Amino acid sequence: MPGLLSYSVVLIAIWGTCIESTLRAQTRTMALRAAATVTDITPSYLPIRMAGSMRPNQAQRIHDPLKARILILDDSLTTLVLGTIDNCVIPRSVFDQAKLKASALTGIPTSHMMLSATHTHSAPPLTGLFLNDGETDYLPLLIDQIAKGIVKTHRQLEPAQAGWTKTTNP
Repeated sequence: MPGLLSYSVVLIAIWGTCIESTLRAQTRTMALRAAATVTDITPSYLPIRMAGSMRPNQAQRIHDPLKARILILDDSLTTLVLGTIDNCVIPRSVFDQAKLKASALTGIPTSHMMLSATHTHSAPPLTGLFLNDGETDYLPLLIDQIAKGIVKTHRQLEPAQAGWTKTTNP
């Protein structure tokens, strides 16, 4: 019996060493990469209806461009896409179409993409809200530009570091 116990301890020690060296090797190869971009999603025609008013309202000129801000994080195992899009309300179907286009071009699963609207009232309505109809002519441009923004960001991935700190309030 003592021989079996010694043999078991040696096997467990070897197994533990193998696991530890494997984890160290994986840690060395898992490098964080990141990229962030801003893509112009401003409508290409005027006048255009604006979202969120209780009365019909049209933009006659562009004061500030609308943007899609995209952040991609990749740790060599998982790639995550986070994005904020300048618009008041964006239907899920619009996000889904943009994510499908981007996924086809980058290989990033759509389930790893999270997009949201900034809730600006200075963008065209995409659905019927209050007295405004959806600005359907704008949808193809918006979907295409969101997808292009994700693709552009993915192409710009570069080594990055993540960090944190802790402090106390005085």
